[in-house]
Amino acid sequence: MPLIRYDIGDIGRIRENDCSCGKDGRIIELKSGRICDYFIDGDRKITADLFRKVLTDYFKLKNDDANFIQFSLKEIEKNILLYNLIVKKEIDIEEITDYLTKKINSYTNNPVKVIVRMDLNMMIKTGVKFKMYDIIKQQM
Repeated sequence: MPLIRYDIGDIGRIRENDCSCGKDGRIIELKSGRICDYFIDGDRKITADLFRKVLTDYFKLKNDDANFIQFSLKEIEKNILLYNLIVKKEIDIEEITDYLTKKINSYTNNPVKVIVRMDLNMMIKTGVKFKMYDIIKQQM
């Protein structure tokens, strides 16, 4: 039976080993450790897709989506989000921080502070089909 998958941002790799259950074929091994894929905003949950969308919209707006490679997102404190961006060339951190803050706050009931960090030198794994997308909510 074929496996149908959608691009939902999971990180994984294909293992060439046979499954311990005895079936032949390659195995999809997903990265573990993601605690949740939503942000709590008062009494509602905002899905992780919003945070990916506002980021990709910024690069499209700047006609610079080829510059954007990967990112991760982490809620470092209540209502404080940290975007770690991997880009090919430098970007205006203040500009993207302002853009993301305004866009995200237009969707939330409670004000959110956004922090953006840029990395030009991070090693990218070759052969990864989808962009890195980790959203991890710290345990409080």
